[in-house]
Amino acid sequence: MKNLMLFAVLPILLLQGCSEEDSQASDKKKFVKEAVDYLNKSTPLEINEITTLEKAKIGSKGEIIYVNSLSAFKSELDVESYRTTLENNIRAYWCDDERAAAYRERNIDAVYQYRDADGQKILTIEMDISTCNGEPEA
Repeated sequence: MKNLMLFAVLPILLLQGCSEEDSQASDKKKFVKEAVDYLNKSTPLEINEITTLEKAKIGSKGEIIYVNSLSAFKSELDVESYRTTLENNIRAYWCDDERAAAYRERNIDAVYQYRDADGQKILTIEMDISTCNGEPEA
């Protein structure tokens, strides 16, 4: 009788789990769309003296992609030094800044794309939010 009861209850429990996952995925998707829409109302947005956020978009995995342009040319930049600085700043924001807490809670990753003054792609930085919790990068 206990086994019969378990088989009767198990599908209900599984459906509840699926429903909760679907709800979380829907919440995440909605949150990302609202964040992208909000950001794009303010673009182009000057980030600093050489960086402008041109637009934000949603990636194929539900991540936020920030498309940035620089007023400098690639030949004028120490790209690796710039990458290190950006990676440190991005990680500090996503992992430690209270303003990013809602992104961490929803496990939203980010991609930062940078192009120079000629529109040439300089670098892309991916922020895997799971690394904020000390989990290794995949």
